[in-house]
Amino acid sequence: MTVAILLSLINISSDTTIEDIVSIVVSGIYPSYLIVSIFLFYRRVRGDISRYNDNEDDIINSIVAIGGSVFLAIIYYVVRARHIYKGPIVEVSL
Repeated sequence: MTVAILLSLINISSDTTIEDIVSIVVSGIYPSYLIVSIFLFYRRVRGDISRYNDNEDDIINSIVAIGGSVFLAIIYYVVRARHIYKGPIVEVSL
């Protein structure tokens, strides 16, 4: 919460500010991957999950699930979201 408030006070017009914000976001992504990796390693060491547990049915199901999600997202955008979304206002002085 504090970080969000401090970031809202920053003027985003300079390149350095944008680079700092991106750096903060990337620094937050790394610990999230680290935590997941540690938990997976812990489960593997304990023997809760096997090393190779994928079979052809799981692979086919995952392809269908990902493809279906992308298809539904495209349909949602075409039918509803493109009518609701209003992009940023561009002011052009002539």
